[in-house]
Amino acid sequence: MVPALAAVAGVVVAHAVDYVVVFPQADQRAAQLHATGHAYWPIAAGAAAAAAAVAVMLAAGRGTHRAGGASRAGGASRTPGVGASGLGWSLALQLGAFAVMETGERAMVGLPPSVLLHSATFWLGIALQLPIAWLATRVLGAVEEVTFRLVRHLRRRPVRPPRRLFLRTWLDAVATAATWSPIRSRAPPAPSA
Repeated sequence: MVPALAAVAGVVVAHAVDYVVVFPQADQRAAQLHATGHAYWPIAAGAAAAAAAVAVMLAAGRGTHRAGGASRAGGASRTPGVGASGLGWSLALQLGAFAVMETGERAMVGLPPSVLLHSATFWLGIALQLPIAWLATRVLGAVEEVTFRLVRHLRRRPVRPPRRLFLRTWLDAVATAATWSPIRSRAPPAPSA
């Protein structure tokens, strides 16, 4: 699940970087995006942001789960993290998604898929998938590992309320309130002479 979500985010990031590199001028890039069927782009960007957020949460959840297994096992958990297999899946999914996305974009504006063979954006986009997939895998792996270490550290040091300190603080508060209280008992009035 994490590699698939990373791939959704990664393919959109690589696609955006691709078009920024090939068309550095904003107006030229906007014209090219319009001409090549990118009307759906805001939806793709939103889906990528959501997929990235869920992938980060799932990676943190995996780290927490690993820490729970490590504390029960008395050592490091045997559950593999987001690693080389995650990179392989993310890369394969990103490459496939990018090719389908580019083909679909051209089909939306009536261009044949063969135009991609002569497109700089297509070939650069293909080349960008590996570094983007690698970076996403590294970031998610780091999130998982940091969460694992943090949870493991917090579980080693249980937080217990110090009873004596609580009792002492409570007694001090009661004593202070009793001496400060505006309602004080008065002595009876002195007899008149």
